Amino acid sequence: MDIHAQTALLASLITTGVAVGAWLRAGDRRLAVLFAVFAGNVAIWHMSDFLSALTRDVGFIRLSMAAACALPLTAHRFFLAFLGGQTLSLEIDVHAKAARRLGHFLWLGAFAGALVALTPLIQHVLLRGILVGWVFLSMGVVLYQVHQRRIATPSRIERGRLAYLVLGGLIATAFAAVSLIPDLSPIIPSIGKVGVVVYLYLLSQAILRHRLLDLNELLAKLVALSCLAVLLGTIYGVIILFAGDDPALTVFNVLLVSFGLMALFEPVRLRFEHHVLGVVFAERALLGRVLDGLRREVPGIIEPAACAEHILDRIYETGRATHAAVYLLSENETGYRRIVFRGPEPPSWLDGTALRHVEHAAGSGHKAILRETVERRLQQTRRALPPALEEQEADETTEPEEIVRLRGLETCLERLSSGVLLPLIGAGRMVGLLSLYDERVYEAYSTSEIKGLIVVADLAATVVENSKLYERMKERDRLAALGEMAAGLAHEIRNPLGAIKAAVQYLEPKTLPDESGEFLEVILEEVDRLNGVVSQFLDYARPLKGSFSACDLGKLLKRTLRLLRPHDIQEGVEVVLTLADDLPPVLADPEQLRQVMINLILNAVQAMGESGRLELVTGRGGISSANEPSSAVYFAIFDDGPGIPADIRQNLFIPFFTTKDRGTGLGLPICQRIVENHGGRIDVHAREKAGTEFRVWLPVASRSMTEKQGAAIGEGDVAKT
Repeated sequence: MDIHAQTALLASLITTGVAVGAWLRAGDRRLAVLFAVFAGNVAIWHMSDFLSALTRDVGFIRLSMAAACALPLTAHRFFLAFLGGQTLSLEIDVHAKAARRLGHFLWLGAFAGALVALTPLIQHVLLRGILVGWVFLSMGVVLYQVHQRRIATPSRIERGRLAYLVLGGLIATAFAAVSLIPDLSPIIPSIGKVGVVVYLYLLSQAILRHRLLDLNELLAKLVALSCLAVLLGTIYGVIILFAGDDPALTVFNVLLVSFGLMALFEPVRLRFEHHVLGVVFAERALLGRVLDGLRREVPGIIEPAACAEHILDRIYETGRATHAAVYLLSENETGYRRIVFRGPEPPSWLDGTALRHVEHAAGSGHKAILRETVERRLQQTRRALPPALEEQEADETTEPEEIVRLRGLETCLERLSSGVLLPLIGAGRMVGLLSLYDERVYEAYSTSEIKGLIVVADLAATVVENSKLYERMKERDRLAALGEMAAGLAHEIRNPLGAIKAAVQYLEPKTLPDESGEFLEVILEEVDRLNGVVSQFLDYARPLKGSFSACDLGKLLKRTLRLLRPHDIQEGVEVVLTLADDLPPVLADPEQLRQVMINLILNAVQAMGESGRLELVTGRGGISSANEPSSAVYFAIFDDGPGIPADIRQNLFIPFFTTKDRGTGLGLPICQRIVENHGGRIDVHAREKAGTEFRVWLPVASRSMTEKQGAAIGEGDVAKT
């Protein structure tokens, strides 16, 4: 058995294995079946070539020729399915029609080839040469149509993948054509069969891998495996030469060396692949080492800002990112604030509503959002639409939900100039974002690199959560110390204040001349204001306690408005009350919630001035974002005042921060403490010169508490007002 027959046998067996492996692993069953048919056709061609060389039987020569004539047809059917089949967009529909016409021609050619191969016509050398030329020409036409489809494809990723397939197909077709001429040389047909097998393996990986860099990595691994194969072949060749003509010694040496190679093969292979990848992709090897280092270094960092700085510095130094940024969830959880960036400056603030699709993807378990993946899925989803929907203009009200979500992700990626977006997930919600982009390469990061980045992002999210836990512990200790200090400080301040107020009242300011009386009135006002500041300070510092019961949020809001309307709301302010029907009760202290409502309503009224529109709304929330409470209700207060600038909005809940001339800066922090003590949160949505919305979320009371307390507020609470 010569080298030609041995190569044909090995090529047939390997091709069969490739076909079976792709059929078992591919997600698209139809595509996998068509690839298996194509690869099976190649395997039959190789096997019949082996049998004909072994037996010199004319029947196997006929089978080899028939299998070769069927190759263009099975290749065309596979490529047509690989490129999308009948679900093609309008701009490449012309190519689909041409492909179908080519398919009819190839069916006819395969039938004619089989007719020639199975009849005495096979004896004519000229006719065999015509068949060989037809096979070669047909494969070239098939690859040319793939090239035409590559030009018409809008996605750069798909164009890159198809370029690999066209180039490899041309080389493999040339090898296959040479393999049909066995008299040319004993070695060239063998190389041809090896080339065909390698190309089929590349096709099988193109079915499984959608990322171009993964194919690059695959080629580098093939180079490494080829080098290892040459090395192993050299070792066994030396053993055979050393043993000479002694079969027993040869078998003994081969077995002995095989045991040693089996123990060393896997670590040697991994080390060899690592070095080959390091030579072929030096920057990738550097990024891999940096990610390994970050896995060890990030857990030792406490501050989120320092952690973000360290991560971006290490990644940016590799030269694999031209744009990099880290965003963290703001204190009031209304958006994401940029902590650090490298490269061109991205937006400093991202509103939570603009990132709702990213939050939804993160909540669905997506650890990384890749621009090329979003674009590919968006194109595939649009191709699957009926023609009537595909021709409509983009409109969120008519487009399918999947397309709206993908377009939202695409918009976020473009706004951030991001190639890969890594949500930082902590405590079941998104607490930040890591954005990376290399503008020099469209598909910049391989799958293994993205896995390493995901690990680093998870560690960074842990740092953020640990920092928040540490801050809460510090805040608890600070409030405990502040409470002790506030009690003594209030006593020391109120005693002299009482004495000052009593002395001024004893002088009876109204009986004194104008200027003296006015000065004394100012003293009394300032004493009362200072006493109010001390009272608010005590309210903020002392632990919150209350009598919790099931409360109807709508009734409580209506009664609070009734208390304020006669005196504190100007006549020029239009009040609109919109209460949701069948709103479930909340478990709350009515007096504390009333304090929150009064504070927010008075703030809105003061922001509008003498006239404006005040809207009070209640409702129930769904699970539309990763940060929104499940099973929650809300009350919202809208005003059409001048609005709150973004830089001020971030500081609203900081104690003693105020924009009012005579404000204490404790009203909103107290409201926030009350709401958080109820298990809820306050959201602020505002735009400059467009009004402000304060929305208070509260958890729904349990069924047992509802049945016990009822949904209404007790009459005792009304009496207290």
